[in-house]
Amino acid sequence: MHFFESLPLLTILVIEHAKCSTHGQEKVISAHMAELSKTESGLVTYFLDQLYVVKSKIQQLEKGGKEMKLALSSWERRIKVVENRKETRCESGTVRDYGFKPTAKWPHSRRIDFRSPFSGTPTLTYGLYALDVSNGANTRVDTVVTNLSRTGFQLTLRTWADTELFAAFASWMACGK
Repeated sequence: MHFFESLPLLTILVIEHAKCSTHGQEKVISAHMAELSKTESGLVTYFLDQLYVVKSKIQQLEKGGKEMKLALSSWERRIKVVENRKETRCESGTVRDYGFKPTAKWPHSRRIDFRSPFSGTPTLTYGLYALDVSNGANTRVDTVVTNLSRTGFQLTLRTWADTELFAAFASWMACGK
């Protein structure tokens, strides 16, 4: 776009800028415009100066807009996390088997049914929290989960070789929607 084609737009921008100015700057700008209008080059210089000021302000606004978009995106992610927490539920429990030789029978397997089914297969965390073993052999204990579904799972406590296991306790927690 040539300068003379953009002159009406530049004039509007300068007038609007003058209207938005404060502290008596309107009179200063008007006087400055009258003085500069005597020469075309002075007017061009004035318009270019004003465009530079406006460009700087637009860049500041664009930067602020980008920062606001990033902040909004961050808040939207946080809201989704909170909303998902409302939908997520957890259940927990323990599996215990104990007895003294020869009453303890290994492996010990137990079906755990959730109080109410999850909408999908939950995430399950489990682990041993107590063992009672003989000190005459190595300690070998394994905890295995099978058949994990939205309604429950099978938890098995087992030992092998010459391990003498009197008791084993495991805890579990299932979380999902």
